[in-house]
Amino acid sequence: MSLAQVLINCHGGGTCNGGDPSKAYHYMSEKGLPEETCQNYEAVNGECKPMGICETCEPGDTPNTLLPGKCAPVANFSRWFVEEYGLVNAGKDTDVTGRKLRLADKIKAEIFLRGPVTCGIHASDEFVKYRGGIFKQFTPMAWLLDHEISLVGWGVENGEEFWFGRNSWGTWWGEQGLFRIAMHHFNLGVELECSWATPSVSPASAASTSMHTSKAGKTLVPGPTLLPGAWLVEAHGFGTKDSAFDAFDANRRHATPSTEPVLATKGRYSVYTNVKKGTFHKYDEPCLRRQKAPAGQADVVAKAEATARKVLDDAPLRGQARAGNVLEEAEAMVRKVLDDAPLLDLKGALSSDYEEAAMLAKYPAAWDVRNMSGVNFATIDKNQHIPSYCGSCWAQAVTSALSDRINLRRNNSFPRTVVAAQALVNCVTANETAGCRGGDPTAANSWMQENGAPDITCQAYQSKDLTCDAMGICEDCTFKGSHMQSVCSPVTSFPTARVASHGQLKGEAAMVKEIATRGPITCGLCVTPAFEAYASGVFVDDSGCTEEDHAISIAGYGVTADGQKYWIGRNSWGTYWGEAGWFRLARGTNNLGVEENCDWAEPAVTW
Repeated sequence: MSLAQVLINCHGGGTCNGGDPSKAYHYMSEKGLPEETCQNYEAVNGECKPMGICETCEPGDTPNTLLPGKCAPVANFSRWFVEEYGLVNAGKDTDVTGRKLRLADKIKAEIFLRGPVTCGIHASDEFVKYRGGIFKQFTPMAWLLDHEISLVGWGVENGEEFWFGRNSWGTWWGEQGLFRIAMHHFNLGVELECSWATPSVSPASAASTSMHTSKAGKTLVPGPTLLPGAWLVEAHGFGTKDSAFDAFDANRRHATPSTEPVLATKGRYSVYTNVKKGTFHKYDEPCLRRQKAPAGQADVVAKAEATARKVLDDAPLRGQARAGNVLEEAEAMVRKVLDDAPLLDLKGALSSDYEEAAMLAKYPAAWDVRNMSGVNFATIDKNQHIPSYCGSCWAQAVTSALSDRINLRRNNSFPRTVVAAQALVNCVTANETAGCRGGDPTAANSWMQENGAPDITCQAYQSKDLTCDAMGICEDCTFKGSHMQSVCSPVTSFPTARVASHGQLKGEAAMVKEIATRGPITCGLCVTPAFEAYASGVFVDDSGCTEEDHAISIAGYGVTADGQKYWIGRNSWGTYWGEAGWFRLARGTNNLGVEENCDWAEPAVTW
């Protein structure tokens, strides 16, 4: 998702006080834009300095300075360019047969050939109040275009042609953020001034010094080189409205050798050696808080599982004729351990992975939410650390997993639901959950089961603890003028996502079964300095740490060509970390403790 906030910060066509789409396209053709994990949308006129383009924030050194932490610009982010752009209404007014073309004909042709277009519209009071249906209003004010929307398609109902439009006022407005408006007749002037643009096929790295040229003959800096991992540079006061990315070039020229990204290979994976411990994670105040087990419970369960594991290790399941007998023997020994313990309710807490291991062959050898028969069902990537540090991994992980499951159930239909992590930060308090100071994924799922959660168009992520009131759930702000403060108020009617059921699981077999059957899950893991510095490859921990202090989403699994099994994980540290914000982790060995405690949540049908 390319970033609107940078256009505002750098006057790339305009500001919060208004702008021109054509100038925005021009800016993107020359400078490019990062995506939203670099600089999330804040709806303010920011500064066009390195931290106003791409930033990350690390935790403070003491409990008092943990929040909001310390922020620094990132240099090796990816940016997307516009290759070509222009006006839809330009060009010939007749087709090849000599037939006169209407404005609608040109717009249809552009949408059909290259996709959605941007159009001006007169946002009348009636349009602001629109809630559904085919909108019609002719007004003499239609020539005064004062709002921009996107036309994404067209249709016919009862013989009347209409446009499908996409607005930017939230999914609670109109038809889930969309609208239909009658075609022709200068309806709010929607066909008068439309622009088109084609994006680059792949992103380019801001750290690259190679060059490429657009089809229009414009030279664009940098070429399509993408370096994963966090390359942080110190801000030196560079940046003006006219030199947005020149600041990064200047910083690179003045960078000390320690700031240069240095890749090192460690077996199956690579790390950035210049990423220091504590860049993304607070080790003594982690973002994952699990409810502690009652006294004695952990010891009993551990003893039971160790007993079962010993039996299974002595007689491997796969390909053994006596697999059923081995399982029965393991289960009998486990039951004896549990029966001898006073905590009889612990029987239900025992992982069933030893029972399901024999069934792993029933599920696909590989599963990836980003590639389901060539279709990407993953929702947007996250960065919990901007615009300030916030230990909200627990909220980011559960909302990513739930949003992906909703998208799978809806077969990738638009609009994609992205559940608002900020609402959970504001409102979840169970199991010692404390917003930006950490929380429990189970508590988050329970809260969404009870209350339902809005999407990000209701409550944008602000990386700070806000009040759990109507404004902390869904709000909208009205622009009152360039020199007046906007007025914000709660929205009372809005779509929600709700958890129908949720639970916990552990072990490779149970995780594979759940993911392949119903979709991504949330798991805890131990963050190590090597994991913080991870750049690419299959991460294989050698520290032995399994104490979970960070929550992520496990969104798939696979196996390398030489047989190394791995999990596909989605982190919430920005796309400049790891493999574009994702990672692969050794599977089947409880690496980093990732197979120890996982949460699943099934969405209720609310769409």
